Amino acid sequence: MPINRLPLDPSNQRSEDYESLQYRIIKRTLVILIFAFMFSLILKRPFVSLGLVFGVLVSILVFRLLAKDIQTLFKIDPKKAIAFTQSHFIFRYTLLALALTLAIILGKRELLFATFIGLLLIKIAIYSIYPPKFYGKP
Repeated sequence: MPINRLPLDPSNQRSEDYESLQYRIIKRTLVILIFAFMFSLILKRPFVSLGLVFGVLVSILVFRLLAKDIQTLFKIDPKKAIAFTQSHFIFRYTLLALALTLAIILGKRELLFATFIGLLLIKIAIYSIYPPKFYGKP
């Protein structure tokens, strides 16, 4: 039984679009980071700058791991896909937890807050590219 070709299927002809979309999201995230970084330097908050950079780096790593996992899911047996998905899901969220734990251990509240914001910047970049539609309005 053949697998349906989905738009995100890397073996599909649209795989270039898939790769370019990833890099577009990462570029947008880095642009937002640069503005936030400059703003934190103007306010003379070095721990905010450090937290933003650290959060964005971890966020990009997790985003790229998710993209690789999606590509791998199209190539493996469907029975193995569930275990693969669960284990990699736990791994990605463990990386996020480690980033926040490291920010807590360093003991600065603004570092923790900035790391959290840095982790969210990739989501902000995605929403800036594809804004959510308000349902119920014509």
